[in-house]
Amino acid sequence: MLTFFRQFPSELGFKLALGLMVLLVLSQLGPGRPVFGPGPELELALVVAAIALAGLPHGAADAWIAAREGLAGNSLRTAAFLAGYTAAAMLVVGAWLVVPVLSLTLFLSISVWHFGDDSRQGLHPLARISTGLIILGAPAVFHAAAVSDAYRVLAGDQTAAIVAVQGVLFWLACLVLPLTLALTPAKVPLVERASRGRIKHLVEMIVLTALAALLSPLLYFAVYFCGIHSPRHLGRVMRLFPERGGLKFWGTVLALTLVSILVGAAAWAWLTTSGQRPEAAGLKVLFIGLAALTLPHMLLVDGLSPTLLRGKAQ
Repeated sequence: MLTFFRQFPSELGFKLALGLMVLLVLSQLGPGRPVFGPGPELELALVVAAIALAGLPHGAADAWIAAREGLAGNSLRTAAFLAGYTAAAMLVVGAWLVVPVLSLTLFLSISVWHFGDDSRQGLHPLARISTGLIILGAPAVFHAAAVSDAYRVLAGDQTAAIVAVQGVLFWLACLVLPLTLALTPAKVPLVERASRGRIKHLVEMIVLTALAALLSPLLYFAVYFCGIHSPRHLGRVMRLFPERGGLKFWGTVLALTLVSILVGAAAWAWLTTSGQRPEAAGLKVLFIGLAALTLPHMLLVDGLSPTLLRGKAQ
């Protein structure tokens, strides 16, 4: 049994999340103990800091990846790549200002596809979608009021239906995911389909669902994004690009992370001086900013980078 758990998930982020879940469960054993979570202001500050320091760097590697793929080799190509990347991000921000509910819906939809590819390579598309629906839908099931409040800040009052739909899709995905993993490919005997990778994938979804139930939506997202999503993407980059590393790689990551932080800080300052509450401004900067960066990031890693695309089959 101990050997099984030593081999089971090898990723550091997953083990950290599992350890955190165990500690949180133990912390709830006494009478009258609340579910873990600091005050709202401190919680938001912790989440923003964690994502800035441990989440943004995985996307900041995009310029380095583009250079390796020939999309940003010389100065002219690098400038063109960064200009296109920035234009795509600004397009998302502009769309959010004009059609916030549609923009939030599209952001959640593409995030389902993007996050659904984290846990295991080569997933059937239906399993990938189900995985993303579980990851993003769990907070809407266990903390519907808090998620509704956050969506209202991000996109206005017409967002209640999004939370309800996420809840329904979560339970549907919980049914579809194990069935999809068990039935594909259909010609393989069931005992062979229950591979260590597929069992691990299901256990990971159970752990993340438990975390979503125990943690506030913001803390859950920070644990997932910083402890699982970002390290796995960086790990994939380091595995597929043997020449990565050194000052050039980490210098690029650090520089673009700092630029993103400074832009976010300037946006927060502008929103607060315009009369918005600091907490609401922070929430908008965090998630609209992530949405803006997600579009060009996905265009690169899911479309323009042949190395990363080939790596999905490995």
